[in-house]
Amino acid sequence: MEAYQAIDSVQILQDSIYNIDMLKNTERLESQYKIGKKEQEIYLLNIEQEKKELKIKQKNTLLTITLIIIVLFTLLFALLFFTNKKKNTAYKKLVEKNKENILLEEILLNEVIIIENNDNDNKDNKDNKDNKDNGNYTASIKKKIKN
Repeated sequence: MEAYQAIDSVQILQDSIYNIDMLKNTERLESQYKIGKKEQEIYLLNIEQEKKELKIKQKNTLLTITLIIIVLFTLLFALLFFTNKKKNTAYKKLVEKNKENILLEEILLNEVIIIENNDNDNKDNKDNKDNKDNGNYTASIKKKIKN
């Protein structure tokens, strides 16, 4: 009987050792599973964070490019505006100068006509020398008008 009790004790001890080993093995596997699961979560969170950072970089790049384009267009429009303003000012001055020249030309032509009329009226009254002087004066005025 003692042998049966010893065999039973050995069997009980072996079962206990086996159960302890199985429990340790189960705990180890469960721990590895939890660690693996946490590592997977960390990996996924890191990937998600990298995606967010990439989107932020892309938005910043797009914003920078848009800002540069806006600044360039603003400078271009400012340049066009001031160039056009300068051109309009020069055009107005040219028109004003042309008006003055036309007015002066009309005045000179009127003076020439008056002088020629006076020459014709005074031809009979004056000698040839006076007529030559008035003729030279009239010719010089005509020459100035043409120039």
